[in-house]
Amino acid sequence: MASSVSSKKQKSALIWNAVERFSTQAIHLILSIIIARLLNPSDYGLVAMVSIFMAIAQTLIDSGFSNALIQKQNRTEVDFSTIFHFNNFASLFLYIVLYFGSIPISKFYDSSELIPVLRLFAFNLIIQGLSIIQQTQLIIELRFKDKAKISLVAVIISGICGIIMAYNDFGPYALVWQIIIMNAITTIGIWIMKPWKPMLVFSLSSFRTLFKFSSKIMIGGLLHSVYTNIYSLIIGKIYNSAALGLYTKANNLSKTPSLQIATIIDQVSYPVLCGLQNDSVQLKTMFFKYLRLSSFIITPIMILLCCLARPLVIILLGTKWEAMIIFLQVLSLAYILEPVQKFNWQLLNVHGRSDLSLKSEVVKKIISISLLLIAIQFDAIYVALSLLIYSVCDVIIIIYFVRQITDISYKEEIRQLKPFYIGGLLMCLLIYLTICLISNVYISFIVGLLVGLVTYAIICRLFNCPELKHISKKL
Repeated sequence: MASSVSSKKQKSALIWNAVERFSTQAIHLILSIIIARLLNPSDYGLVAMVSIFMAIAQTLIDSGFSNALIQKQNRTEVDFSTIFHFNNFASLFLYIVLYFGSIPISKFYDSSELIPVLRLFAFNLIIQGLSIIQQTQLIIELRFKDKAKISLVAVIISGICGIIMAYNDFGPYALVWQIIIMNAITTIGIWIMKPWKPMLVFSLSSFRTLFKFSSKIMIGGLLHSVYTNIYSLIIGKIYNSAALGLYTKANNLSKTPSLQIATIIDQVSYPVLCGLQNDSVQLKTMFFKYLRLSSFIITPIMILLCCLARPLVIILLGTKWEAMIIFLQVLSLAYILEPVQKFNWQLLNVHGRSDLSLKSEVVKKIISISLLLIAIQFDAIYVALSLLIYSVCDVIIIIYFVRQITDISYKEEIRQLKPFYIGGLLMCLLIYLTICLISNVYISFIVGLLVGLVTYAIICRLFNCPELKHISKKL
């Protein structure tokens, strides 16, 4: 009976997490398209220039403690309170660092405009630090329905504010204020949904115990944050803000579906898999279930983004964004492998091997930086191509480390994912053959979308994919 209840709770959490992600991202996408039509690529580029510094700060504030608290089986109120106080001290300290650091950063980019932008943007750190523990508690309790309500309200209100500001010529500040308002509403909503009161205690023993696990997650997270944002740093420094704006918008559009879907499943699967860490057979079964589900959904979406990039960009953003099409095509292919990277990395942490997850990040980032240094010798598009090559290297390396603690092999993972990649390849070929004969962007988008989805469904049916059968029954 307990197993049945657990299964129902997992499904409910997965559904509500999906509702939160899809509804908020759909609304955010619509609102961001309107904002993009009002702003210029250079406005996005200006905000993106400081993204690496914000990402590093956000990683340091959490320091991997959220993962550590979820992974720990006998967590206490002292644990939560200790990390809550750390989060808030770190957020205030890093805000001060970025406030005064905005001057040398602006000199690095040779842009005095960055000083007020970064000082305002950095205020997000204080806002987010207030709700990290409560968000972690909601995830542990699988209360994704409450998270969905909060996110939906935050995205709608902040998006409307962003549009009003963009229309009134706020430029890059429209983007910054949109994020600040969204995070403020989210934090307030979480405190209402989870009225938890921290204890006035800071336990060094608790901190050391959690930090032993979280420190490796933090270092790995720092490496990942630096890597994912160093592209913006390099493009903004070597090229210009317009080129960075095109890359940033393409990167956001391409990674959003892959990252969001993987995160939906990841947030539900991580606490579930942690609960199975002592049952290797069941753990492996559930791992492949979540991996297949995410790949089944993500693969066709990324292929569609790649193949239909031209009509999609022209229809949604207009011809002034046409130069970003090639970026969108390359980056969409790179993010196809996101679920494979994410769930294998997650499996290392489920087994408590944050040391291996850190080692894997070090190896991967050495390779990624090497590829980036080669790419910057050429045009900006080669930077995006280096990310595509790296995504393949990432998968090869992370599975290598997973093999050290499990019996999961390259061959087994390929066998599990083969139907989706074959279906993706065939739908790509048929879409291109179809839309190259159509000049109208609206017609080519609709026809390409239909051809791609039908092709993918047929291939998955031929392979008897249980994911397709499950969705067919639900429909």
